[in-house]
Amino acid sequence: MLRQKDIVDTLALGCEQGYFVLRLPRPDRTFRTLWRTVPTDAELQERDLEVVLPEAAELSELDSGILQPGAVPGLWPSDEPVVAFGQVVEFFDGKHVSRVQREGYEEPFPVPAVPRDILERTVTEAVNAGVVWLISGPASVFKEDIPLGVLTDAATLYPPPQDIPATALLPQNLEAAWAQEITTAAAIANALSVAQGKQIPWPIVSVAIDGAIRGRLLERTEDSGPWPCDWPGAASVRLRIPIGAPPVQPPLLPPTGRKYAEAEMEPAELQDLVDGLGDIVKAGAGLDLRFVVRVELSDGATDPEQVGALNEALAKASSKLRLE
Repeated sequence: MLRQKDIVDTLALGCEQGYFVLRLPRPDRTFRTLWRTVPTDAELQERDLEVVLPEAAELSELDSGILQPGAVPGLWPSDEPVVAFGQVVEFFDGKHVSRVQREGYEEPFPVPAVPRDILERTVTEAVNAGVVWLISGPASVFKEDIPLGVLTDAATLYPPPQDIPATALLPQNLEAAWAQEITTAAAIANALSVAQGKQIPWPIVSVAIDGAIRGRLLERTEDSGPWPCDWPGAASVRLRIPIGAPPVQPPLLPPTGRKYAEAEMEPAELQDLVDGLGDIVKAGAGLDLRFVVRVELSDGATDPEQVGALNEALAKASSKLRLE
């Protein structure tokens, strides 16, 4: 005989995986709906909780995490990670059935209906939270509010853009932005967008510029506009290589088209990376995974004896590592 807990657990799992829609009636006779989300214990214990099949349900709300690639089968194309908002509206018209290939059979997943205004609100929340990146004409929006009128059927959603290393902004890596010794934040943003073939959202560019300024790779000129700033002020932010700064070694960038992860790590974080190396290699099997290690010292490290001791310690790990 089934216990009540078993029934409740089944409902929770069915809701999370999209087999059921849970409805909670409100005093005004409308419903609060849950689909592809984990219901709380309090929600599952509601006396008036209703269970509805997706094909017969209309959602009054949608969790923004559902819009991330892979969260809902069939929403994002498998060949290219981009989907138009008009396609999202069509996907949630109440008639769509997704199909997932299982071992030896195909499983159908009916998709509930979601009104357009709910979808617009969900996309806005998802873009603001950094779940997806939206491009519509010249507008590129990520981790900020979508301007009025930008969210049209032709607007396209992409996975979140990758962070930009501060060194990628330097003249030797972004020549198009440095026609002269002084450039602007707007010129850097435009050059990055041309290089990547899409309009890079300003919050991503501003984080990279901020990192370059804080890392003393770039500095503002005396006649520069204020920093930080929003996009309209980017043209007035004038930047240059710090006067008297030593030349910066070009970063070890991967070939065009390769994905990479780059971070400045504390010794404890590096140890964690080494501890997890087995899992990393296993997950990257067959992907031509490579590791590029760079060891740097501050400008004030001039003690030959200490540098020599460091080189001896590094040589124990690899003869390829030597401080020059």
